[in-house]
Amino acid sequence: YMTFLLDNDDITEAEYFKIFGRITSEMKKRGLSSASRKKDTYTEEDLLNIKLKIDERYRNEDPMKIRAYAIFFGVCTGLRRGNLLGIRTKNLYPNSEDPHFETSDNIVPGWSRGIAGNVTLENSTKTFVGTIKLPFIQPSREILCEVTKYLIANLDPNDRILNCNPRTVAYWWKDIADNCGFKYLTPHDWKHSYATIGALHLKDWYDRNPYLLQMCCLHQKYETTLQYINQKSDPFLATFKEM
Repeated sequence: YMTFLLDNDDITEAEYFKIFGRITSEMKKRGLSSASRKKDTYTEEDLLNIKLKIDERYRNEDPMKIRAYAIFFGVCTGLRRGNLLGIRTKNLYPNSEDPHFETSDNIVPGWSRGIAGNVTLENSTKTFVGTIKLPFIQPSREILCEVTKYLIANLDPNDRILNCNPRTVAYWWKDIADNCGFKYLTPHDWKHSYATIGALHLKDWYDRNPYLLQMCCLHQKYETTLQYINQKSDPFLATFKEM
């Protein structure tokens, strides 16, 4: 059970742990909303800087740059770890008229199903069945095209862009963040980041259509997407300043 909580980012891996529980209606009435779960998020500027720092740090280290780019792709698209691990190089289409990628398989830990190793759920996400095509959007189409073209050039078409256990993704990203000098956020935070940045650019990137943002977040309901938006994000204030 503790491993499940760790994988779900409900607790942190340390000598102590925190459990983030939903506040009750009574707590809300008493003004204890600060007890609700809050997440830090990457900003659009953060994503641009992360790309630059990866390029600089791993300039002459192709294996590490491949790993960093593969995880960075997951950060930019807000994918769940299982779907990121399920993507093969042939699922990337940077040279398409509309650059996009396909969600292929969902790789989950086998222990949750009483099986050793990982389990591959073919053509599925956590919420949808079948292959889904998603556009290159954040932080820009050009950056995602550059990242995916590099992966295609250095991997075979049937290769997974990232090969590891779902839990290992967070550990690898933490090492990359430390080596490159940017802040580390968990894979769950990536989804919050994607929803938050998307909300700020709903007009330009999603044609003012919340449903498009919802689908790019791979959520069945827009209410779920709203819960992922970081309402304390500083860029919200900057948006009003620009307006």
